[in-house]
Amino acid sequence: MELSQKLTACLKVEMLCEEIYYSLCNLFPEAKELFRQLAEEEERHADILTISTGFHKIDALPDKIVPDSPGRILESLHLAEKMKRTLEEDELFLREVLQMALELEESVAELYFNELMNEGSDDDVISYLQKYYKDEMSHVERIKRYILEIPS
Repeated sequence: MELSQKLTACLKVEMLCEEIYYSLCNLFPEAKELFRQLAEEEERHADILTISTGFHKIDALPDKIVPDSPGRILESLHLAEKMKRTLEEDELFLREVLQMALELEESVAELYFNELMNEGSDDDVISYLQKYYKDEMSHVERIKRYILEIPS
């Protein structure tokens, strides 16, 4: 899988996550703020990957913008697609949805992007893209904190 294909797959993951989190705002009004924040951040992640595509077109994008393993990227994409289907087909409880979201956020493509955007970089393009990454904490951490706060 070439870099452009990996970028496209990662972009699909971010866009699906955004769509999922916005739909969860309506399904779970008690967690609306959490899902809204996650959706907005996923939208920014998609914007960063869209900008990355432009850098790739001029051969200025380093390969490390996405994970090396195409299989791991596709695994994240399949998890997002599965979660979307499940939400459309099943009636779920908030705790179940949060566990699914946590699994998705712990998948390679999502974790990799968070780590890359938070690490120091001597690459000018990566440093430029990092300026657009404004997540206060990782989505994994945010979801785990929320799970601890909800009553049993």
